[in-house]
Amino acid sequence: MINQPSRFEKFISDFQNNPSYFKEQLSGNGSFEFSDSISLLQNFSNKVNYNIFVYLFGQQLGEHLAEKLAIECDRNLLKFFSSIDSEYTFFILYEIKTNSLLYFYS
Repeated sequence: MINQPSRFEKFISDFQNNPSYFKEQLSGNGSFEFSDSISLLQNFSNKVNYNIFVYLFGQQLGEHLAEKLAIECDRNLLKFFSSIDSEYTFFILYEIKTNSLLYFYS
């Protein structure tokens, strides 16, 4: 079997040969925006706590969701988001993107 470069190695090589083209491609396909969204989720994962859930959802539902994330989902956001109703997920994502005071409660 011929040892061919991996897709990653080809990507890096092509990028090094023509950086402006690849920056344009990554920008055009949404990779930079997706990376920003991942960073926002990582930040949320690191800072979210009981107080933030109570702030967002009120005492009863906030407490339930905080316990669900911490106990049932082991603080795994992917598992958590797949275990709650989509309206809760969309609301949390909306708050992450728009609420500048969100982490004041952490």
